[in-house]
Amino acid sequence: MIDYSKTVLEKFNDLRESYIAALPEKLASIDEAWAAFDRGKGDPGQLEALHHLVHGVAGSGGTFGFADLSIAARNLEVLIKTLRESDHLISQEHRNQIKRLMTDLHTAAEKSDFSPMEELPPVKSVQEPEERHVFVVEDDKHLARELARQLRHAGYEVSVFATPEGLKDRIDKTPPAAIVMDMVFPEGELAGAEAISEIQHAREQLIPVVFMSVRNDIEARLSAARAGCTRYFTKPLAVNQIVEALDELTTDSAMHPYRVLIVDDDVPLSRMYAFALKQADILTSVVNDPLKALERIAEFEPELILTDVYMPGCKGTELAAVIRQDPSYTNISIVFLSTETDLDKQMAAMKLEGDDFLTKPIDFNVLIEMVMPRVKRTRALKTLTRDLRDSERKYRGVVNDISIGIVLIDRDMKILSLNPRIHQWFPQLYEGTDWGKHFEDFQDDDGSDPPWILCLRDGRVHEAVVKIPVDDAVRHYRIVSSPILDEDGEVANMIQTVEDVSERVRGEEALRQSEKRYSDLFANMSHEIRTPMTAVIGMADLLWETTLSDEQKKFVETIRSSGENLLQLINDILAKRGQNGNL
Repeated sequence: MIDYSKTVLEKFNDLRESYIAALPEKLASIDEAWAAFDRGKGDPGQLEALHHLVHGVAGSGGTFGFADLSIAARNLEVLIKTLRESDHLISQEHRNQIKRLMTDLHTAAEKSDFSPMEELPPVKSVQEPEERHVFVVEDDKHLARELARQLRHAGYEVSVFATPEGLKDRIDKTPPAAIVMDMVFPEGELAGAEAISEIQHAREQLIPVVFMSVRNDIEARLSAARAGCTRYFTKPLAVNQIVEALDELTTDSAMHPYRVLIVDDDVPLSRMYAFALKQADILTSVVNDPLKALERIAEFEPELILTDVYMPGCKGTELAAVIRQDPSYTNISIVFLSTETDLDKQMAAMKLEGDDFLTKPIDFNVLIEMVMPRVKRTRALKTLTRDLRDSERKYRGVVNDISIGIVLIDRDMKILSLNPRIHQWFPQLYEGTDWGKHFEDFQDDDGSDPPWILCLRDGRVHEAVVKIPVDDAVRHYRIVSSPILDEDGEVANMIQTVEDVSERVRGEEALRQSEKRYSDLFANMSHEIRTPMTAVIGMADLLWETTLSDEQKKFVETIRSSGENLLQLINDILAKRGQNGNL
C-alpha cells in the first residue's frame, strides 16, 4: 500500500526543492549553449549540446509538477531537433524562432508555482489482500474439499464458495491473494469468467485468478483471458501445478522486492523516478553516468532498466545494444525514456534491443503500471531459467558419472553430444565426428545391419554387441539405438547407449568352457564306466546260469544287484544332465 505519511510528502518536496534549486543553473546553461551556437558558425556539436539541455527540462518539468515548463521546453526541443536532422543551414528566421521559444521557457519558469506541495500527486491506492489467503469457487463439493485440503497442506488459508454469487458477497470485505475459479456453473457455461469480469471491473487492483475447467476450447479460454485470467488448467487437475502457480502469483514482493536500475544523467529526475517506484515497494538503483551502467548491472542484478535515450557520452539505444551483447542479460527488460513523440522513431528505438518506450513527462501511475508487469515477467523468466539450469546440471551430473556411454547422433550419423565415458573408451570420437564411419566394418553375427541403421530405417529400438580391438585384446560393447521422432513421426536424432560387456562376455565364454568340460566328463562316464559295468552285469548273469553252490549263488547275486544299482545311478545322472543342461 502507498504510504501517504508526512515523511513521504516531505521527501517528495525535498526532491522538488532540489529540482527548483537547480533550475536557474539549467536555464543559464541553456542560455550559454544558445549564445555559443548563435555567435558561432553553426557548429553541430554546439547544437547537440543545446538539444540535450533542453531535452532534460522537457522531460523533468512535468514530473516535478511544472507542466507549463515542460510544454515550453518541449516546443523548443522539437524545433532544435528538426534543425539538427535537417541538412540545410539554419536561417535567421529559425534563429528568431529559437529566441522566442527561449523567452517562452523563461516565462514559464517565472510563472511556475515553486511553493511546497501540501499533498502528493495522486497515486492509485491499493487494498492489501490477506496474505496467502485463497478463494476457491467450485460447485463440486468433493473436488472443492480435496483441493482445499491440498492447498492448506501447501500453507494456504482457503475459503470455499459453491457459487459465484457467494464469492461476490465476500470479495469486497476481505480480498484474497488469489482466486481459483471454475468456469462452468449451473448459471451458464461461462459463468465463472462472467463473474470474474464483473469483480475485476469494479476494482483498481486486479486479483490474480487461476481458472480450472473441463472445457479446453478457444471460447472458454478467450473468456478467461478477457476476465483477467492469469493461469488456466483443465480437469482432471494436477494440484501441484495449481500450487506452483499460486506460489508464483502470491509471492510477497516485500520479502524479495523487484529491482529496477535507472540510467539518466538528470540527477533530480532520476531520483524522482526512484522515489515513485519506491512507493510500489520496488528497489531501485540510480546511475547518472551511462558509461558506469554495466558495472552497476553486475552488482545490482536488475530485472528492468529504465534508461533515458539522449545522454552525453552514450545514448540509451547504444547502451541497450551493449547490454544485449551479454547473453546473461537477455531476460532483463529495457524501457526507453524520452520526450520523443514520433511513433516511428519510438519504434526504431525499440528495434535497437528495447522493450518499451515511455514519453516524458511521466505520470507516477503510468510508470508503476508499466514497470510492474515487466518486472514480474522478468522474475518469472529468471526463475524458470534457473530451474532449467538446475535440472540440466543434475541431468548432466548423472549422465557424466554414469557407467555407460551415451551419444546423441543425427540422421547423418554426425555426433551431436557425448558423455565422458564414450570419450574415455573411444578417444577418437568427439562432437561433429561420424559415428557410422567409426563402426563401418561392423556386422552382426547373423549378417544384419548395425542397430543404428535399423533404428533409422524403421524408427524402432535395436541393439547388438560389437567387437572392437583395443591394444592387443578385443573388447565387447553392447550398443542400443533408440529413436527420437519429430512431429511427423520421422527419426530426427538417435540416442546410442554403449555398455562395456567384455567381462560378461568373458564370463559367458568361461561358462561355456566349463559346460564343455562337464560334457566331456559325462561322455567319459558313459563310455568308461557304464560300458564296463554292463559287461560285469552280463557276465554275472552268465555265471548265474552255471552250476553253483548256494554260497556261490549268493556271491553272484550280490555282484549282479550291486552292478545294476550302480548302473541305474549312472543312467539317472546322465538323464538329469540331458534334461537340465547341467549337473
